[in-house]
Amino acid sequence: MITLALLRHAKAVAEHPAGDHERALSPAGRRAAVGIGRLLVASLSSPILLLVSDAARTRQTAELAFPAAADQGVTTRLETALYAASAGAILSCLQDVQAEHPTVVIVGHNPGLGDLAQQLAGRGAAPDLARLQSGFPTGGAAIFTFDSSWSEVRPGSGELTATLAPDGIEWPA
Repeated sequence: MITLALLRHAKAVAEHPAGDHERALSPAGRRAAVGIGRLLVASLSSPILLLVSDAARTRQTAELAFPAAADQGVTTRLETALYAASAGAILSCLQDVQAEHPTVVIVGHNPGLGDLAQQLAGRGAAPDLARLQSGFPTGGAAIFTFDSSWSEVRPGSGELTATLAPDGIEWPA
């Protein structure tokens, strides 16, 4: 069994002089990233491969969520292709993961991340499935398990096992 967590970056500032790619986390976003990190570390098994969009806000989310990455059995890989990626592009990146990584966390952006979460959820608890249908909040995470290899992950093949949000962040109703 393999495990995937999709983590939407935490709340970012509205703009940056250098453009969208360089927008940093807001103070509330920094707090939320720490909070979701605690929830994810408690929910996931090591070792973890962390695939992170190369945008400033996703890099900061990953760094704050997994501050002791090496000590927690986390390997981080920046993926340029995850910035503003569609669900299909994110899935393609995931399907290239090697078998030695049983747990993967993707830190990315909406709408692609939320779209992929909805597509992957073939089964799961009704409240969690309903949360995915309502939207994907900044700083939120969805955890899936699959009875396959990464290359075989397809829409509808995952079991949604949890939807997580740090204190102060709510899934849309």
